[in-house]
This record gives sequence, C-alpha cells and structure tokens, in this order.
Amino acid sequence: MSDEQSPMEETKPVQGDEATSPFSKTTMPPAVMLAFVIIGLLGVLIIISLRGGGGPGAGSSEMADLQAEANALRTQLNRERVSMGLRPLESTTESMDDIAERLKSDANAMAALAGSLETMLAEKETEITAKNAELIRSEQLRQTLAAESARLQGELQRSL
Repeated sequence: MSDEQSPMEETKPVQGDEATSPFSKTTMPPAVMLAFVIIGLLGVLIIISLRGGGGPGAGSSEMADLQAEANALRTQLNRERVSMGLRPLESTTESMDDIAERLKSDANAMAALAGSLETMLAEKETEITAKNAELIRSEQLRQTLAAESARLQGELQRSL
C-alpha cells in the first residue's frame, strides 16, 4: 500500500500527459452548473406533471412550489448571465419552425461573411504581392545606383 496511491490522492500529470489522460480535470463556470440544475429541475417538473402528481390538492401545491423554485433559479441564472455580459435566457419557448428559420438566416449570414472574408483576403494578398514586387524593384534600383555611384567616385578619384 505504500507504493500504491489511494483514489483520493491526486497525482501530478507528466508534461504532455494532460492530452492523453481521460481523467483530466476541467472546470465549468457557475452559470453552466446552474443551467444544469435548472434543466434537472424542469425535468422533474415534467415527470411530475406527466404522472399526475400525488393527488389534485397535493400535486398543485407541489407544482406551484417547484415552479416558484424554478423561476427563482431562472432569475438567478439570468442575473449571473447579465453580470458576465451574456444575454439573459428567455422564459418563453419558440416553435421549431422559428428556430429553424433563425438558424437558416444565421447560416446564410455566416456564409456571406465567409465569402466576403475570402474576397478581402484575396485583395490583401494581391496588394501584398504588388508591394513586395515594388520593394524588390526599389532594392534593385538602389543597388544599381550604389554601383553607379561607386564607379563615378572611382572615375573622379582617378581624374584628380
């Protein structure tokens, strides 16, 4: 047991071990954890409503309590999302057609943006190529002028 480590002890990973270890530890933001709690709570509400609750009087009071708790959690989650700069979650549900239409318009907008980005990149590549050619020509001209200057300096020294 002295050589073995208990499951509670954490071992320090060797460099490069994080990518291969299936047990790498990731942290989740509190808003995501709260969202999971709300989803679980809503799942419980759905199951209770499908089963019909315990009785007509007890089920409605339990349902009201759970609904109030779900609303409180939703408002807390929305406050946290707003503090992080995110848009608050809406309590209303959208139809599948509305969601599909919105996704389709978003996909079309993304495709148009990708096309314009490709066009802009091609234009910049052309401009860079032209500037490089101009730089090469100016460097060649500079070398030619430097050689001509050296030749003329030499002739001037010989003539004096």
